[in-house]
Amino acid sequence: MSWFLLILMLADISVIKMIDQEIEYGFQVEDYTQIEKYGVPTQESTAYGGVPSRAVDGYTSGSWGGHTCTHTWEGSNTAPWWKLRFFVHFRVNFIVLWNRDRDGQSIAKRIDQTKIYTGNDLCATLEYEDGLNPYVINCGDNFVQEITIIGEHILTLCEVEVFSRDNPPVNIAKYGTASQSTFGFGGFANLAIDGDNRGTYRDPTGRITCTHTYGGKCSETKPEWWKLEFTTEVQVDWINVWNRDQEGEYVAKRIDGLEVYADNTFCGVIEYMEGTTLMERKPYSVSCGSIMTRNIIMELRGKSDCTITLCEVEVFTKSPPVICTGPTVPNGILRPLQVIEGSVATLECKKEFRTNGKWKFECLNGTFEMANGFPECVPIREKDCVAEVEGDFLKKKCQDSSRRTFKCVNSNTTYDVIEADDGTASFTNVCSADDSFYQPCGFNEYNLGKSTNALVCGEFVCQTATGNKSSDCTSRKIQPNTSCKNLEGRESEICPNEPETSRSCDFICNKRDCEDEAYCNGFTYGKYCDSGHYVPIPRLHNMRNEQHGLGCHIYDPYPGDREKYLANYGGPVCQHEQGGQTFTMPIWNFTRCGPFEYDLSVVADSVAWWATSTKVPFCSDLMDQTNCTDPTRIALYCKSKGYQSSVSRQAICHGFNHIRICDDGIENDCKQLTTSCFIHKHKMCDDIEDCVDHSDEVNQECKEMLKIECVRVLGNRSLPIPLAWLGDGIRDCVSGIDEDPEWPSCGKGVTNRYVMKNHICTDDYLCLNSQIKFIPLDRMCDMIDTCGNENKICKIARDTPDLFTGMFKESSSKNLVAPVCFRGLESLQELSSPCSKSYFQYPPATLFGVDNSKAFLMPLQQQNCEHFFGEMYVYTSCTENCKASQCPLPRSRMLKYDSCPGQFLDRIYTIANMDYLTFVTPSGRSFHNDYFICRNSRCVEFQRVCDLVDDCGDGSDEEMCTNQFRCTDTSNTRIPKWQICDGTINCKDMTDECNGICGKDIIEGYTLKIAAWVMGCLAMLFNCYTFIQSAKSLNSTKTLTGLLNKLLIMFVGVGDFLVGGYLFSIAVIDTMYGSSYCFKQYDWLSSTYCSALGIASTIGSQISLFSMTCLSITRLYGIVNSMSFATSISLIGYMEVVLISIVIAGASVGIAVAPILPQFEDFFVNGLTSGQENPLFVGSTDKDIHLQIIQAYYGRMRGDRNFALSWGKITQLIDGMFTSLYGGLERRKVDFYGNDGVCLFKYFVSDNDPQKTFSWSILAINFVCFIIISISYIIINVRTVQSGKAVNNQQVNDRNKTMQRKISLIIATDFLCWVPFVTVCCLHSLSVVDATPWYALFSLVVLPINSVVNPLLYDASLMVKVFSPMKSVKGWISNSSSFIRPNRGNQELDGEDPQQNVIKPRVGQDRLKMCNLDGNCKNREIAVLEGKTS
Repeated sequence: MSWFLLILMLADISVIKMIDQEIEYGFQVEDYTQIEKYGVPTQESTAYGGVPSRAVDGYTSGSWGGHTCTHTWEGSNTAPWWKLRFFVHFRVNFIVLWNRDRDGQSIAKRIDQTKIYTGNDLCATLEYEDGLNPYVINCGDNFVQEITIIGEHILTLCEVEVFSRDNPPVNIAKYGTASQSTFGFGGFANLAIDGDNRGTYRDPTGRITCTHTYGGKCSETKPEWWKLEFTTEVQVDWINVWNRDQEGEYVAKRIDGLEVYADNTFCGVIEYMEGTTLMERKPYSVSCGSIMTRNIIMELRGKSDCTITLCEVEVFTKSPPVICTGPTVPNGILRPLQVIEGSVATLECKKEFRTNGKWKFECLNGTFEMANGFPECVPIREKDCVAEVEGDFLKKKCQDSSRRTFKCVNSNTTYDVIEADDGTASFTNVCSADDSFYQPCGFNEYNLGKSTNALVCGEFVCQTATGNKSSDCTSRKIQPNTSCKNLEGRESEICPNEPETSRSCDFICNKRDCEDEAYCNGFTYGKYCDSGHYVPIPRLHNMRNEQHGLGCHIYDPYPGDREKYLANYGGPVCQHEQGGQTFTMPIWNFTRCGPFEYDLSVVADSVAWWATSTKVPFCSDLMDQTNCTDPTRIALYCKSKGYQSSVSRQAICHGFNHIRICDDGIENDCKQLTTSCFIHKHKMCDDIEDCVDHSDEVNQECKEMLKIECVRVLGNRSLPIPLAWLGDGIRDCVSGIDEDPEWPSCGKGVTNRYVMKNHICTDDYLCLNSQIKFIPLDRMCDMIDTCGNENKICKIARDTPDLFTGMFKESSSKNLVAPVCFRGLESLQELSSPCSKSYFQYPPATLFGVDNSKAFLMPLQQQNCEHFFGEMYVYTSCTENCKASQCPLPRSRMLKYDSCPGQFLDRIYTIANMDYLTFVTPSGRSFHNDYFICRNSRCVEFQRVCDLVDDCGDGSDEEMCTNQFRCTDTSNTRIPKWQICDGTINCKDMTDECNGICGKDIIEGYTLKIAAWVMGCLAMLFNCYTFIQSAKSLNSTKTLTGLLNKLLIMFVGVGDFLVGGYLFSIAVIDTMYGSSYCFKQYDWLSSTYCSALGIASTIGSQISLFSMTCLSITRLYGIVNSMSFATSISLIGYMEVVLISIVIAGASVGIAVAPILPQFEDFFVNGLTSGQENPLFVGSTDKDIHLQIIQAYYGRMRGDRNFALSWGKITQLIDGMFTSLYGGLERRKVDFYGNDGVCLFKYFVSDNDPQKTFSWSILAINFVCFIIISISYIIINVRTVQSGKAVNNQQVNDRNKTMQRKISLIIATDFLCWVPFVTVCCLHSLSVVDATPWYALFSLVVLPINSVVNPLLYDASLMVKVFSPMKSVKGWISNSSSFIRPNRGNQELDGEDPQQNVIKPRVGQDRLKMCNLDGNCKNREIAVLEGKTS
């Protein structure tokens, strides 16, 4: 019944599969190879039977009921993952992932945020879409060996399909000949290669499908075996063995312990796994590491039941050979019967010979193809030979040749590389036009066959024909009749001073038995038994008697008895941990300084069961890594447990933080400088780049070096050391000078460090969430991201723009494009200059295999390149498309094979101009060499040239650039040229705003300077005179109206005197600062003197304006009520006058003082300034910038970005960013009056300015006052004209005309003062104009007009004194100083009662009498009432 249900289920799955396959994948499936079946799936955990193999079982059902989906456990401590690992590298182009979408949306949503990795690269992050299945992911063209899928909570995959452009691996087992040691029960040896892998001995028809040896007991020396033999060497990548696993566990367990060999090379051993269901079957896979072999051998030994029964053996290779065999030769023509599929593209050589009665057919100078069903040799075609990497060199390799056939660089000649049995190689042809002999570059060892004077390859050691090494191991020359050998990392065998770079003896076990590290420099690590069997160090604890029988004399004279051996062992011992157990082990000489790090492939290999991680130390405390037998393995000497000991090189940065080999832990004092650089600190700051990103030489510590040198403990070189290493508790110098307590220090706690003598200690910037705990202030914002967020914060503080340093690329071509030439913008560009294609080539040489000519679109007209950076600047300036800019690339420093030492470890060599060797680096499927060579031999990419950052370290990548301005501060900051004189300080020393181009004084220009002096002095002089004169006549005033007029005029004089004093003070301070003001401007703007001047100016202008307003109202009132009698002053009158005075003074002082009150600082403070000692806050920093800096430092703030913080809270948070050991940061407030050097009231406010409401309110009040003054005097003027027409008296008319002129001047001066000013304020607020530069003009000329003119208008006697020298007729002046009586020259118009301005005829009389300001008439004949004449 169960079989019936299974058949139904499979039928249902087949239907589902057929339906699913009708779905379009979005790419041509037939153009790709489906490779998931060649991998081994694993997963993080397995729940409910959802084993990892279900994802590659070929069934795409989205339902759990189909038993085709994987499932991991929920609640695991790690994210659930599923992996597919191949035995060889494949190009992974597309991944199709089938979701479990038929069991409800909640389950289907589990796929959301699932990440797919190819190797270490993130290919995609899936987002769940309702109804979408499958998910098709384009992974580009990654060449990887592993695919990883990581889920969020539960990972359940119904199918994973992987598509590759690679040719499919070929199972070549059927092309071999099978044999076995014994035969039993009809199980012939060739049944393992019959293509039937079912797990039963017989198929449903009764046919036997599995092999079977006779069985029985077998010994170690006489094993049972099964063998597969090929007629030629084949490349074996991996082997699949299908077990007889469907007929009970007893039969299935026979495979346990089956050893697999390729010739004499051990590939692995098969360990039995419990049986699986029919749907979950998978073979045992064994990797042979792409070995070349003729025989595959499988052996069982040392078992009571040595029956080998194999249902199928598959031998896979990605590089199938040509095997053309045939038993006969009809008509004398070779007609092979078999050709391995997939091998047409890789056929080789031409030979005819008989081997064991069989013919072998190969092609010599051509390729193998099928013609009419039979193989033929055809010539190599030009299109079949393309530039590829061969031994780190670019060679034109012929793709359709299965031999190593290449085309010459500069001719059509082809040649083959023939390898001899002794490891040497020779060429079938010698390339012509190859004077530098590029032909042998990149191959192991050569018989040159040609005399030459020079070999361009820089990686060779020269040997004479007799085999003796040359006198100079690093010679780049080769003499005639010599051979040249690329040592591939074995340089120390011939050149003792050259390091080892090969995979052997590199301290990393790359083979499962670690035998690649067994014999190094004449010393053995691990144990070779007499039988030749090798025991790696981690397996020494597991020695058995059987191994002793093989001659593994480890525990002699107590074979296999470790405990008894230890009891009599007198040497050092240690604890060895394995499989959760701890063993006490001796430390032998052959274990000292042995390898303990394993390659990932070994860890993944189940045969190397002891390699549970990449690091498996023999001694848990690593004491076996001390006192090395081999002196070349010693890295440093230190005190270990109180004794002087040596420490091995591989123990440096061992990564076990709880272990200290040296008492001070110097061996593990390593730093994660960046994500790609983890290095011992003694390899930092040594002028040798060990990190690809140069971070070991360009970092904060290397900025501050001692001037004296010492021998470092690691490296044994005499070098300066960073100041940060002083007094850190670790002896970095052999002499111990770095721990000398006499060094001066700064800081406390985490900021404590030693410093150079005469160093002035300052507070430090504290780092959050960083290995580096602080940065000295003088190292802030130096373009080195020491803290992880330093550059981000400095960018905010300095308002650094985002720069695009690359070139745009057209999607339809490889052309680079300038932004203005992009589609949609080129039509605008056509208005000025059309775009055309330009070409750039650097170096100016022809490179073999690489097109180093770059095409890009640029306008024909030369460009202003001040806005170009990086690649765009380089390409534009070096093609003479820039105005007044020169190419920054050095013509004297050409890129050679040995340029950029220590960088670009993936470099590929090629020949330039057939003359010298250079290199390129791979980028996808192409190569590039766009590198700038610095003066210090470091290299940087073009996009890092002229990008405002000193990437070279010596400034050479920025020195020829005209797109930047270099600050003169200690950090040598560079800013874009457009930021010069833009009003924002970007340089710490302020030189971008304080220079010969835009340096500024408080008062700009001599005209304004003179105006400030003249108007300030005149205003003070005139108003002082007016005030004294008004005060003298105050006691003689008898009427309330006269008293009020006198007091208001005195108030006007006081206000205008304050304005004059303000002007005079600004002129004096401008003279004191001079040209140095620009550098000291924030000292001035944040000073109390600036605020005091602003307050004085505001009080003066407001008192004057309010007083003139009241005065105009009083006069108007007197004119309108001109018939009322003047009265004497009562107590209430005095109180009214005092009240008016208090209101005017109080309002003026309140308006001026309110902006500087601490209670209102959040509203009125413009920013904070910290002085030049803090490079983070340069100039005045407003609240918005502070909030951004705080958010970047502390992380997310409560609420959104507009969340308001008080200045007090901002100060508190900023203080937390720095230490306060040396007085803390000096911060001063730039208040309301500090918006400009003239310290004027902040009338110019923008629409988003928080002070806008206040400033506009005061401006509105002042404008209303101007309107009141103007209307009042217009009415007075009208009434005066009317009264003059009623009187036919010339003297009275002249008097009226004089008064009318004064009124006109009052209105005109007020108009010129306030109307333009209010207009400009409106335009500035609406962002129509930027009136900020006009502050000085308005504060020194426009607004103070009234302060100079008012005394002249309101005091006629002053007018007389000022203008009398210029008048020849004094009578007119005398007449204009009084209405009727010329002898009252000291009584001004404004000192008289307002009603006196109206002249009326007395009823019934022909003569008029005027009363004085006191209200008393000189002629007592007429009675007088207040404001009226009778």
